[in-house]
Amino acid sequence: NRPCGVAVASTGEIYVSDGYGNASMHKFSADGKLLKTWGEPGTGPGQFRCVHGVTIDEKRKRLLVSDRENHRIQLFDLEG
Repeated sequence: NRPCGVAVASTGEIYVSDGYGNASMHKFSADGKLLKTWGEPGTGPGQFRCVHGVTIDEKRKRLLVSDRENHRIQLFDLEG
């Protein structure tokens, strides 16, 4: 809807933060097919107010997602 950030894993999978429109994260295959969406508005675990930046820690196989309006970074495995 209104993406804020993108991270690409060494496998080619693409992670997109959709903070302004949907308060969610999207995972795409290397060829652009949507594989998974997670998140919803809120302040609890797995919820976002404005999911913004996203980066991948390849060594630990995890995704770091910043939530600007909740003033936090949430950690997820690469499956969300």
